[in-house]
Amino acid sequence: MVLCRNCGSQTIIKTSWTATNPGRKFYCCISRRGGCGFVDWAEGPSCQRAIDVFRHFMHEQQHVTVANQASEIRHLQDEALTMAVKYTRVKMLLLFSWVFFVLYYVVH
Repeated sequence: MVLCRNCGSQTIIKTSWTATNPGRKFYCCISRRGGCGFVDWAEGPSCQRAIDVFRHFMHEQQHVTVANQASEIRHLQDEALTMAVKYTRVKMLLLFSWVFFVLYYVVH
């Protein structure tokens, strides 16, 4: 177990996703006071090939995420349009029902 150098709290292992250290494991403080953040590397530096592979993976993942978000936006826009049409229909139905109610009340 690795302890934080600043506060003595326990640490957990996290994975770096920065451009300079993609996929590299590091110790992170989990103090109840908000934590001190980075404590130390859990493993040595990655070789250049591993860094290049991680960067490529992160780049591809970003494109997939953007494409998924665009698809989700289109889906939500379609759903919003459908709901707006339904809302308009319900308003019209309510209006006509009140008109018929008033006409019925006036006639009888």
